[in-house]
Amino acid sequence: MKHLKIRLLFALLLAAVFGFFLIQPVKADEVCKERTKINFVVRDSSGKLIPKASVQVYDQTTDYNGQSKPNKSYASGRTNENLGQASLSWTNKEFSAIYAIKVSLSTSSDGDFWFYDNEFSCGEESTKVINLSGIALSLYDADGKQLTNTTISLYSQIVDSSGGLTSKKKVKVLSASTGSSGQVRFYVPQGSLRSLNRDLSDFYTIEFSRNSRTFSKKDIRVYDGQLNTLNYYISMMRVRLQDQYGSAFPSGTKVEVYEQDLGAGNMPIAGDKIGNFTIGDDYYGEYEVNPDTYVLAVKGSNGNYQYFWNADVTEGKRSTMTLTSDQRWSSSTGCKNTSKLYLYLTTFTGKPIASLKYEVYEQDYDNRNLPKAGKKVASGSFDSNGQASPTFKPDPLKTYAVKIWDKKSDSGDFWFYDAAKFACDSDRYFEMQIPMLLITLRDSQNRVRANYSFSLYAQRFDANSKPVISDSDLIANLKTDSNGQTLVYVAAYNPYRSGQSGIYAITSKDKSNVVSTWYNIRMSTDRDYILNYNFSSLGGTVRDGRKKLMTAREVRLYEQLSDGKNWILGNLLLKTKTDNSGRFSFEYRQGVYALAVVDDLGQTNMFWNIGIIGGRNNIYDPVANMTRITLAGGLGQTVSSSESVRLYSLLYDQGKYYRDRLVGTLKLSNRSAYYSLAAGNYVAVYTAKNKLEYGKAFKAANKSYQTVAITVSNAAKMEEDTPLKF
Repeated sequence: MKHLKIRLLFALLLAAVFGFFLIQPVKADEVCKERTKINFVVRDSSGKLIPKASVQVYDQTTDYNGQSKPNKSYASGRTNENLGQASLSWTNKEFSAIYAIKVSLSTSSDGDFWFYDNEFSCGEESTKVINLSGIALSLYDADGKQLTNTTISLYSQIVDSSGGLTSKKKVKVLSASTGSSGQVRFYVPQGSLRSLNRDLSDFYTIEFSRNSRTFSKKDIRVYDGQLNTLNYYISMMRVRLQDQYGSAFPSGTKVEVYEQDLGAGNMPIAGDKIGNFTIGDDYYGEYEVNPDTYVLAVKGSNGNYQYFWNADVTEGKRSTMTLTSDQRWSSSTGCKNTSKLYLYLTTFTGKPIASLKYEVYEQDYDNRNLPKAGKKVASGSFDSNGQASPTFKPDPLKTYAVKIWDKKSDSGDFWFYDAAKFACDSDRYFEMQIPMLLITLRDSQNRVRANYSFSLYAQRFDANSKPVISDSDLIANLKTDSNGQTLVYVAAYNPYRSGQSGIYAITSKDKSNVVSTWYNIRMSTDRDYILNYNFSSLGGTVRDGRKKLMTAREVRLYEQLSDGKNWILGNLLLKTKTDNSGRFSFEYRQGVYALAVVDDLGQTNMFWNIGIIGGRNNIYDPVANMTRITLAGGLGQTVSSSESVRLYSLLYDQGKYYRDRLVGTLKLSNRSAYYSLAAGNYVAVYTAKNKLEYGKAFKAANKSYQTVAITVSNAAKMEEDTPLKF
């Protein structure tokens, strides 16, 4: 029993000692000595990793209102360039604790992200992914072209005392350039959720400068954890100003731009001046602005302003409008002082055109309201630089037209309507491009025709739509240079110019004085016309039926016609003689022709369907007939060596051949003769001393050689009306 009491007393003593140690405080370093290691990954909602983001870890506590707030900072670092990661480590004071994390890419506290209630354990090693909200902005001009290398500033917007959003900006949070892509990303928080500053709104304003003007867009909202993708187009007003009569204000007119405010009685008044722009040659002026309502002002020659109210520009690309004044632009008496119209004339490649003539006219209108020339106010020629500067007193109410020509003032001339409109005491500039007609002439051997004369005509059409020219259509007589070229300027079709079709023709005489015409040269308003022309020719070598050369032989070129059944000759076009080599040559235009080689009796030996292909030296070698006539005695008759034989053509009638007309007399030598005869049917007749006739009918064909033998015999005896047999 005594031992039992001792054991109980000892147990109570041990329990008391153990309880004492249980209620004693334990030092932290005696509880957790390991470091917490967290790999923070920062990205946006699109998954893009965000480098150079500042990451800080704070002990989290609460303020007197029970709102979470940071206390002691434990660790900090920045996300790296490649992985968008920041690896931070620290020692906890407890086994498990709650932390606040700040992420920032800005020096302004308005750009800080705060993430509360993050629990990490002592010695924990893990990865924490943080998604940032922000704005992805693409910047464009009014034409939809991305604006590169433009610095954009982002501002937080102010919340008023009642918590409502104002249009005023607070502080600049970030600035960044659009770079070569025309795009930029801003990472900023949804203020109502992430900011320590509880009056920070969820809205931001952007600002950037362009052409010495500031552009902005406000009320850009940010949503927690999301990327707001925004395309921003600079707004532009495109304005045509006109007076009360609808007359457009001329190019060069200076226009002042003001903000439009409201004055007493809610009447519009001009506020702050924004800037100036100038009316262009198309009678429109353009000016980049922020979306708003503006008033435009133009100072007249009398020093008074005309105002154009309610120029409303909406957000977007371009706002086009026509504004009408309640006044007349200027006095119809014209300006007191002279102005210059600077004219510049070039080819489509920008090469100046010298020496052309010009005239400047007041532009009138016909009964169809189409432009036409009115009073001429100036004239002259362009200098070697393709420039001219006529000077005259303009009328601001009038539009001016310019006429230009090269060779003839009333044919092939260029008209430029709506060329200029003047404001008093101001000059104008007008650039013109016109097409050229470049002509290169070559012979059929592709050799240039240097110093070659030809003519240029304006082409018309007859009642059957067939192209025609006349002497009155002549524009100029031209000549090629040493390169066989000529350059001339003639206009394309002009719908306002009666009778000017813009179609031309060229005529030339070849070395045989044959006139060739090229029709349907159609000029264009936007490109040159390059005419390369090779003359065509027909040449060959003439031989007889024995293949012997026929020299000094007349060769003729005819039109080839048809009576519906047979080929017939038209007009004689050209004739020549073969040279010592039997060669001949014609230069003539493309077509199908008849060729004739004159035979030994003056007949035309015809070769049909001779084609001439344009731009080529066409070869055709005619082979004529050759017929040998022989005479032998008989029936007691002798013949001398120098007798004559008459040659007749034959008439075909009802299936029979009869002697027809006398073709010629064939002189024999040694009782024979050689004659080249035109293809056809003949009879050769010998008259004996007894007055009786003996003969033989035969056919002469080209490319053939034959002998026709006449023997004084009963078989060869013939009478005038006797049918003949071959």
